[in-house]
Amino acid sequence: MHRRQFIGNAVTGIAVAGSVLVSSEGATSAEARPPLTFVLVHGAWHGGWCYRDVAAELRAKGHTVFTPTLTGLGERSHLNGQSITLETHIRDVCGVIEAEELSNVVLCGHSYGGMVTTGVARGISGKRHQEQ
Repeated sequence: MHRRQFIGNAVTGIAVAGSVLVSSEGATSAEARPPLTFVLVHGAWHGGWCYRDVAAELRAKGHTVFTPTLTGLGERSHLNGQSITLETHIRDVCGVIEAEELSNVVLCGHSYGGMVTTGVARGISGKRHQEQ
């Protein structure tokens, strides 16, 4: 199995598991559930492109999907430098969420992207507490 196919299958599995969790919380059918908003964050040696097939499948089911490429990685590798840190990548994803005015997002991170999404979740929840 190729690495891209493996990653795609893993994310599809996570998305399906998320759908099962949503349905177990009271929705009676797929039509009764509102569409979800996914932010898929790639690992250290990828770019947002690695989620192309998964994103297409989720969009075909009516969901909204964002697949940002982190600064200094993937097609943005020309921006890499000593100043690029985990915090930079957390700001990248928070920036997408803020610029697109997203709420109630499903954050999904692969490998290093899991560290990024953890920081994003902390940052967003901290910001919400400050606003209240």
